[in-house]
Amino acid sequence: MKWLTSIGLPPGPLYGQLKSGQDITLDDGQIIRALEAVGKPIPGRIISILGDTSPCEASIKLSMEADVLIHEATFTHDLLEKAKEFGHSTTVQAAETASRAGVKKLFITHFSSRYKLEELSNLEAEAREVFDKTEAALELKPYKI
Repeated sequence: MKWLTSIGLPPGPLYGQLKSGQDITLDDGQIIRALEAVGKPIPGRIISILGDTSPCEASIKLSMEADVLIHEATFTHDLLEKAKEFGHSTTVQAAETASRAGVKKLFITHFSSRYKLEELSNLEAEAREVFDKTEAALELKPYKI
């Protein structure tokens, strides 16, 4: 955008028009093409975050074709009834949601305190039986999207 200020165009509404892909015409008749000013659009990413939730169609709809789904998986699937009782999902249910929604990557989170850090690989493996592109997310660890 330095180029725009160097030709005398101050930041303001015209910048917004350029950013949205609209060409603009200055008072002196000069046309500034959006593509020249801001370059080609960079596609965004869709990240769906599902906190405490039991499986439902809305979760699938909200996550449809997301690049990343972050889904709570509080319990292993053998504790399905406990998950239902407390309004949570199991690892398998999170993976099923990811599969049905056609997401590219699933991060499971919000694990019950009954599971120790070294057990998270087991939860991840259980989910991967349904959705291969699953990773058990660790708090404060950065992930590439």
